[in-house]
Amino acid sequence: MNPLSNFVRSASSNNRTASWILRVLDSGRGFLPVISVVWALATAAYVFVGFADPYEIRFVKNTVRLADHPYPEKIVPRLLPVAAQDGADLVVLGASTSVGYTPVMLRQAFRGIERPINLSFGCAGLDFFALAFPRLEASHTLKRFVINLDATFIKGCTAGFGNLLDMRFYNETWSQPVPDFSVEGIDVAVRVLRTGVLDRPAWQPRFEDRVEGHEDSVPPITASANAMQALTRAANIAHASGTDAPEFPCSDIPSLNALVIPAVRRMAARGVQIDFIAPPYSLANYSYASVMKQGSDGGGDFFVKVMALRRCVMEATSGVPHIQLHVFDTDFSITGDLNNYKDPIHLLQYDVYKKIAMRIAGGGDLLTPSKWPDFQQALKAGIDQYRP
Repeated sequence: MNPLSNFVRSASSNNRTASWILRVLDSGRGFLPVISVVWALATAAYVFVGFADPYEIRFVKNTVRLADHPYPEKIVPRLLPVAAQDGADLVVLGASTSVGYTPVMLRQAFRGIERPINLSFGCAGLDFFALAFPRLEASHTLKRFVINLDATFIKGCTAGFGNLLDMRFYNETWSQPVPDFSVEGIDVAVRVLRTGVLDRPAWQPRFEDRVEGHEDSVPPITASANAMQALTRAANIAHASGTDAPEFPCSDIPSLNALVIPAVRRMAARGVQIDFIAPPYSLANYSYASVMKQGSDGGGDFFVKVMALRRCVMEATSGVPHIQLHVFDTDFSITGDLNNYKDPIHLLQYDVYKKIAMRIAGGGDLLTPSKWPDFQQALKAGIDQYRP
């Protein structure tokens, strides 16, 4: 019996099309016709996805819009072209520490905002930011741009995390002009043409997604005895936090002057409100991150790099209308309570994200040059005195 016949028979015994293919294959005369039919159908599907262009990679149609719910992180990097063109009026851009801001939360926090989108995903780095800033700067509907100052503005992803950005969705080549072609891509294209919304059931919120009224299924870090022991050991190592390390120069963060600051200045000049957020890492993380990187002697540079990112943005935007920097590091009810975190870096609780969003919308927790000395001193003292 033909091997292809065996495969088709095992795949489906009830489908009429499969039964027809089986009869042709079993006759011994239909191998090439079947292959031709399959090739023709695949080519038609390829052309269909190419022209439907559900992610607006090839054409600017302004007819596709995003769904009103959080997307899975693996899908978020593909949403940028639509987000920049579908009428979004608020965009959150960042990496893993800003994933928790949901559309519902953002609409509740920011009055007058109707079409918010969060383009944050784990390990979002300079390659994605370089794509995002020009596209978002060209948006005519953007009213507010929230930029989360993740450490990925300085360095790449931490070892052990994969980059979710698939550059095929942004760099078409002659050999692959339709990078979004797949079984999923066909389904998405059909749904976009039917509904105008870039969505599919598999992307819609599930229990583990951050949805209003649901508790996160991931327990806080305090539930792990091993994690708490590791944090305690790191905190007890003298000078492990690195708060006394030499200052990190702004010139060592070229992405700010080359990409971020020029773009936000131009956007602010035409009235777009720019809100930089300094992600509130737990106080425990500074010693832990340094020890993990440098070994048991500690003395890492995490603190000085984090401070440099805040300081350099503050200095470059101070006094510029419509640009603000919000910091929550010295709100020790957040950063000093590990029950708020799923690991030393990432916030866990929906209510904490919502509280931060509300305070940003209200113009609170601003960092200015006159406040910098007291802010830095308070954070240093909080870190050095903290014990899990």
